[in-house]
Amino acid sequence: MFPYILLVFIASLYEFFGTVLLHLNVKYWFVVYEFLASFALFYFFYTLLKKSSKTLFYLYIFLFVFVTINAAVIWTGHNFFDISSYFNLLQTFFILTFSVIWIKRMFISLELESFTSSSTFYFISGLILYYSGTVFLFLMGNLIFKMDRNSFQDYWLLNIILNLALRTLLIIGIWKGQVK
Repeated sequence: MFPYILLVFIASLYEFFGTVLLHLNVKYWFVVYEFLASFALFYFFYTLLKKSSKTLFYLYIFLFVFVTINAAVIWTGHNFFDISSYFNLLQTFFILTFSVIWIKRMFISLELESFTSSSTFYFISGLILYYSGTVFLFLMGNLIFKMDRNSFQDYWLLNIILNLALRTLLIIGIWKGQVK
């Protein structure tokens, strides 16, 4: 999970220094972040599942490359919500698919006495909560932004709350990993 946690840390720094202090445009950062997050999530689940389910991994790599190429072709700089929503939707399906595979494996193998004693459980819970909770926000974000920019901030609060929940569960996961 280290690459994803490192990316979240860098994102936190960028959001504060780049967006708040320097007033940099976030549209490029959103696309770069989604691209890097996809690789970090792929690495996490690929190593977690010990390189099993290779066919599914290859399918998602193909879909990811397809989405990336399409994003590059249709990118205008103004539609970063749309580009981000494609990545977010694919990441959500990816996380849900491989989370179910991991949970099924844990139930079959009985490797864990309790899910709450596993740092991986907290990482996966945070990912499921955040990505499942924000998928429709990202899919509808451009439409909401165009229709009513003022209410968009109210909807964006959901992203902030779920991001806080994700980061809290990542911290708990790190803590649980250190306790062992």
